[in-house]
Amino acid sequence: MKKFLSVCCLFLAVVLLFLTVSCQMQPTVRSTNLLKEYFGDSETFLPLKAGTVKSLALPEDFSAKMAQFAFALLKQTICSLDTSKNQLLSPLSAMYCLALIVNGAGEETREQMSRVLGMAPEDLNPALLGYALELPSDENTKLELANSVWFRNSEALKINDSFLQTVADWYAAQAYAVDFDQQTVKEINAWCERHTDGMIKKIIEELDTSSMMYLINALVFDGKWENEYEDSQVSEGQFTTAKGERETVTFLSSTESLYLEGETFEGVVKYYKGGDYAFVGLLPKDAGTGATTLAESLTGEEWLSVWNNKQETVVKTKIPEFKTESSIELTDILKSMGMTEAFTGTANFLPMGTYGGESLYLSGVFQKTYLELDRSGTKAAAVTWGEMKNTSAAPPPVWKQVYLDRPFVYMIVDTQYGIPSFIGIAQTVS
Repeated sequence: MKKFLSVCCLFLAVVLLFLTVSCQMQPTVRSTNLLKEYFGDSETFLPLKAGTVKSLALPEDFSAKMAQFAFALLKQTICSLDTSKNQLLSPLSAMYCLALIVNGAGEETREQMSRVLGMAPEDLNPALLGYALELPSDENTKLELANSVWFRNSEALKINDSFLQTVADWYAAQAYAVDFDQQTVKEINAWCERHTDGMIKKIIEELDTSSMMYLINALVFDGKWENEYEDSQVSEGQFTTAKGERETVTFLSSTESLYLEGETFEGVVKYYKGGDYAFVGLLPKDAGTGATTLAESLTGEEWLSVWNNKQETVVKTKIPEFKTESSIELTDILKSMGMTEAFTGTANFLPMGTYGGESLYLSGVFQKTYLELDRSGTKAAAVTWGEMKNTSAAPPPVWKQVYLDRPFVYMIVDTQYGIPSFIGIAQTVS
């Protein structure tokens, strides 16, 4: 009997110890895929807001605000980078990453970020969740988003449960309390590789001792063409680069049915399978005008006007096969857009958490992108991450021709709203 009681006491002690340790552990959200299966298994936080927004229409000005952010970000990016090189940007990934961060901001930091994003979190969260849930994704054309929050497992770092709950509820953000060592570097990179179908394998090399948090969005697109190319439509041709050099590339020739026209440019739309997404190629009307100049002049208002006034007509087009990738630091770009305080020691991220009782600050925002276009379709991926540190109608057919045989601007857009998930400038395609 005494032996039985001893075993019971030992068992109870082990259970109590386990419960004590479990209560001290930071919660981890395992729900991963926002677009496939929003409700998932989790230890503490459940993303409960999907049911709230499924029956709600997106705000009337949602497309306008998303397009405004996309082209403002593009313009400032152009101002900050080497315009002679190819550039690729994912404003959609940037938006979702910054949405995670703004939910942890307070006072003026929150106000500044909200102005840049076009919406305060109370409006932004349901809008972005509603949009994500509307985005089609299937075996023919896939567009998937994933979000995660990684924070240092330290007694001095206190991450607010309410913040983790919010980003889990609205963004299905996984939360990981980790040691911020080389193993964490491997885990973060592996998470990014997994959620970009292997297109982006690494975003960080090491972790700084002052690094407290990483807030990450991953976006992947994989679309097959609605009308596949036959061998007879694939041929070599000459592409004139931004430097005036001629290079031999593989062109994909086809006849499409949608023509875009702005004051200074013309374009073509080519659908991916299912018609939910499309490739858009924009070409300056004046051959002497560069693609960078065109991209810099575009605004969200003009783009949506052009998109909503697509012309149904016959468009002969040539699109080059190409691959491109970019690594961009968005910190100074976001500062130039008005998001300044978040990157200073006076930033208020107290709603997110504290380190040693003091607010964290946003040390930088970064993005990696990859895109590959060939005769089969297009694959593209983006990862955007923020690093938190401690302070311390149709007329008769008219022939149109849009040959992308010189520098051009291109996008991948959803066809319902015309919101670009990727925007690029092709200066060379070899």
